[in-house]
Amino acid sequence: MTGSEGTSPGPVQVERRLGYTPPFDAAGVIGFLAARAVPGLEEVDTVALRYRRAVRLDGSAAAVATLDLAAGDGSRDVVLRVESLQPVPLDVLDMLTVQSRHLLDLDCDPVAIAAVVGADPVLAPLVQQTPGLRVPGAWDPFELAARAVLGQQVSVAAARTLLGRLAALCGPDLEAPPRPPGRSGPSGPSGPSGPDRRATDPDVPVTPRRLFPAASEVAGADLDRLGIPASRRRTLRAVAEAMADGTVRLERGTDPALASAQLQALPGIGPWTAAYVALRALGDGDSFLVGDVALARAAARRGLPDRWPALAAHAERWRPWRGYASLWLWSAPAA
Repeated sequence: MTGSEGTSPGPVQVERRLGYTPPFDAAGVIGFLAARAVPGLEEVDTVALRYRRAVRLDGSAAAVATLDLAAGDGSRDVVLRVESLQPVPLDVLDMLTVQSRHLLDLDCDPVAIAAVVGADPVLAPLVQQTPGLRVPGAWDPFELAARAVLGQQVSVAAARTLLGRLAALCGPDLEAPPRPPGRSGPSGPSGPSGPDRRATDPDVPVTPRRLFPAASEVAGADLDRLGIPASRRRTLRAVAEAMADGTVRLERGTDPALASAQLQALPGIGPWTAAYVALRALGDGDSFLVGDVALARAAARRGLPDRWPALAAHAERWRPWRGYASLWLWSAPAA
């Protein structure tokens, strides 16, 4: 760890190295996050394998966190850097470390998962082609719940647009995005340069400049301008209110069955949405999205049953890692 942790005023950069068990499919994780990056909140460089986002520190303070998945020194580490206009307390850095590990699924055992999923001769080639697959998690439980709700029955690109609108409508703004010590260049909205240059050129502005709204901020917001059906607005508000008052809790360690029941008691939340939240927010690696059309199509391309419940019956052999098996199928190129 380098930098300042609450000992000096002014702009600081704090660094930590996050270990993991290899193999690690860094390109797959980055590609997944890039496709879902919220404008203004996240910036993903698929070439440099780098992820950046605006993050909350403590109270009203905010910063920019960078996850470098290709440190290049063979140390089997991801590097977390936090760029802040004020000191970063150690307990806050600990919190950001936990959030980073959840987002990148760094605590899974890829060898154990591959042994189970790869025992299926149909999936074995996919496991061999993409060793170290991770299921990207959630930086924040409510953010993931909002992603799941706004992603219902729309494309990934459309969901990304809606999330950008939600962040612009309710999310606090970073007044002046911090820059690492020793760098020059303006702060402010990004210019016309592409994502690769933004990630590597110190004279290009840092673009993550808006925080994702908290559950309480969405619960009290006027959501009419989101451009979504009234039923979807009711669902989003119900989830926000339930998470703001603690009726629904989606932290790691929460019992997936309990969380699923609590979510499905809310209007507009069905088994698919609850399972998706369990997979990514709770880190339930066995969560299985029964009825998912894209999963059924991916299974059919590999000669597996393309109809439910036949596919669900076949998936029993993937327990307790049906979520990972699903991602191997989803991410596999068409045969």
